Amino acid sequence: MANQKVSVEHFAANEKFQQWVLTPSAELNDYWERWIEEHPKHTLVVNQAKQLVLSLQTQEDTAPNKLQQEVWSKIKPVLQKDAPRSVNRWKVPPRVGVAASLVTVLLAGVFLLSNYFSATTNYQTAYGETKEITLPDGSTVMLNANSTIQFASDWQLAEVREVWLEGEAFFNVCQIPLSTDGNVRLPFVVHSRNMDVEVLGTTFNVKDRQEYSEVVLNTGKVNVTPQMDQQTAPIAMNPGDRLAYSANEQEWRIQQINPEIPTAWRHQELIFDEMQLKEIAQLLEDVYGYEIEFESEEIKSYAFTGNIKADEIEMLLPMLERSFNLNIQQDSQKVNFSKK
Repeated sequence: MANQKVSVEHFAANEKFQQWVLTPSAELNDYWERWIEEHPKHTLVVNQAKQLVLSLQTQEDTAPNKLQQEVWSKIKPVLQKDAPRSVNRWKVPPRVGVAASLVTVLLAGVFLLSNYFSATTNYQTAYGETKEITLPDGSTVMLNANSTIQFASDWQLAEVREVWLEGEAFFNVCQIPLSTDGNVRLPFVVHSRNMDVEVLGTTFNVKDRQEYSEVVLNTGKVNVTPQMDQQTAPIAMNPGDRLAYSANEQEWRIQQINPEIPTAWRHQELIFDEMQLKEIAQLLEDVYGYEIEFESEEIKSYAFTGNIKADEIEMLLPMLERSFNLNIQQDSQKVNFSKK
């Protein structure tokens, strides 16, 4: 599988994979478990492919070499149903006709299988919009503005609960015990550009915007695995920890904070605690779609403390102007900060 395209269909068509699913052995278990450990991002695809192979079994055990016939038996009725009933007046050379038929069968098979087993749910928010989402296991997500989240539509047979995030979201994750003593639980992983966050029932905030990534842990415990050739050992976080990464500094930093401050947005409130204007400007760009310019680097370093309702963001600029005796010019979404 090393050089093959990673997809549900390619896994399901792989004879070694079929044997592992239908007639597992110690050697096959060792091979595929090692492959999954080395490619954790493809766990969901592997699970979907296993479901595909298992679903193509008849009531009696189906040998792996019959999988192709089973796939054909599912595709053929659809092709017959959708075939045009009128006679085409244009003559097609026999070889071309055969090739076209084969392409049609292959495309139909990929389409049907990928739609049946790769169903995903996607949510996206606009600037200034937040959205509350319930995941398939009952966990909830508050998606911040200008963000997207994606996950498999059905987690009933999942061996790991996975979501993919761009932007910012606050998670409240349900614990799902896998052992009678409750010590083993179904993993929950949030994937983003710079990190994977593994959870065991907790509340936390994940931000992944522009050149900055951040995890704030409110309750429980999470392990964060950095990506992009950073350190590979998971970083354990405790309640009140903020783990942040800046692409400019190429460094992960962890510190204790009041987690309610950076996550106040979920209550439609923005709290600024000695936040520099350059950070406020980044928030205005990421969440509300502003374009901010500063006359000087000095202005960027001014630190502001205060709070405001998230839906009253237009009041923030006059507050900053008065606090630092600035001249703030606004033309629609373009804002310029300068000294008076």
